[in-house]
Amino acid sequence: MSVTHNKTRLASDFLLLTIGLVSVGTVLFFTFASGVSFSPDRQIDALAKDVVQRVPIALFLLVLCLTTNLKSGLRFTVTPAVRLFALVPCLLVALANFPFSALLGGGATVQKNQYVWLFCLQCLLIGVIEELFFRLIVWRFADEKMRGKHVVWRVVACSAVFALWHLVNLFFGQGFAATLLQAGYSFLIGAMLSTLYLVTNNIWWCVLVHALFDVGGKLVATLGSGNVWDVPFWIATAVCGTLCAVWAVFTLVAFGKNEAANGGLSAENIETQNAENENNQMQNN
Repeated sequence: MSVTHNKTRLASDFLLLTIGLVSVGTVLFFTFASGVSFSPDRQIDALAKDVVQRVPIALFLLVLCLTTNLKSGLRFTVTPAVRLFALVPCLLVALANFPFSALLGGGATVQKNQYVWLFCLQCLLIGVIEELFFRLIVWRFADEKMRGKHVVWRVVACSAVFALWHLVNLFFGQGFAATLLQAGYSFLIGAMLSTLYLVTNNIWWCVLVHALFDVGGKLVATLGSGNVWDVPFWIATAVCGTLCAVWAVFTLVAFGKNEAANGGLSAENIETQNAENENNQMQNN
């Protein structure tokens, strides 16, 4: 059994290394190679290249999770109806990020409709990559290192890492003010998604909300033109954001009390441990 396990481990490590090298090679190729183009349209060319670079990165993270103790976090667990209500405030925030009023009122337009599918694929890949890394890998690390502390501190830590990550956009030509603004709302979105993960213990709901938020926020900038930040947009953002913030605060307070009652273990910790125990039993058998 140990020989078989070692062979499986070596095979998974080799696969992980291969995908990792492909990921790095793909990024380096499109960073330094000149003359490679998917489209004469600069925006579409950049979009296509970004998608191609993100595919191996997403695969790398999926394989990493599947071949480690993070495997249980990839399960699409059936979320009880009561917990599923947590999706409502999060989806409202994501939908509020869509420029409905600007598009309907003519203040913004989407001209490159034929590339909507490619754009949605990009947003999905962003959601998969960032949620697997920040809400699964970073969260599990913070959970282990900060066990015994109130759950709020874990949410703050993961959200801060998520926000700081977006500062790298400074190195890709994004303005300082725009980057700081992005880091600020990324912290808030990170806190929302961390709370959603706590409640549902399902990373794929986080991926869905994250992808929807990005679709709404980047649609016009990527495939169209115009001003999306009109008065109705800000009203919807403020209302939905406030409702979500109230929900998150009450939820985290309740989770803190629940952890205290369970000796520092949240429901998510217990479910994860049970899933890992089941995996270990299956491997031993």
